[in-house]
Amino acid sequence: ECQKDVCTPAPCGWALMTSVEGSNVLEIIEPTLSVSAVQSTQKASVENTVTLSITFNVPVAACIGGTFPRNIPDWTEWLAVQKDQFVDCEKVRLTVSNLTGARPPGGTSPTAFPLSDLTSKPEGPFGIDASWAVAEWDAASESLSFQILDGFSLAADVTYTVSFKILNPEYGQSSPDIRVAVTGLDI
Repeated sequence: ECQKDVCTPAPCGWALMTSVEGSNVLEIIEPTLSVSAVQSTQKASVENTVTLSITFNVPVAACIGGTFPRNIPDWTEWLAVQKDQFVDCEKVRLTVSNLTGARPPGGTSPTAFPLSDLTSKPEGPFGIDASWAVAEWDAASESLSFQILDGFSLAADVTYTVSFKILNPEYGQSSPDIRVAVTGLDI
C-alpha cells in the first residue's frame, strides 16, 4: 500500500526498473584517448622515428558523409520504407602538436608526410582523405595531423601503433609538451 508521505525507494505508484546484467541503461561512456610515444634517437639534427601507441576506450569509425538509402521505419517494424538519407559529418582527425624544433625529413616543408602503420600491414586505418599512410605537416604550428580513413574503424580498448620520421631539432632541448588532439569524434 502506498502512503502519500512515504515514497521510498520509488515514488508511489512507480516500479523500479532493473537493467539486464551488463547493459546499464543510459550509462554514458565519456570517450577518452590514451597515447604514448617513443623515439628512435635523442641526437640533434638527425632523422628520428617517433612511434605513437593510440588507444580509445570506445569504438571509433571513420565518417563517411553523403546520401545513402536507409530503411526508415514508418511507425511499425513491418512498414519499413526505403528513403535516401543525407549523412553529414566531420572526419575523425588526430593532430600531434607542439613538435617544437622538429622538421620534415630532408629539411624541406612538404604538406604530405609519410606515415608507417605498424598495426596492420600493408594498409592501416590512418592517412589523409583517400591516401593511406600520409599525414599533413603544418610548419607554422609544428604539428602533424592524419585521419581515420573511410572503411576503417578502431575497436575500443585496442592499441593501434603508427610512426613517422622527423628531423630532430638542431640543438639540444628539453622534451616539449607534445599533445594529441582528436576532432570529429561522434559517438
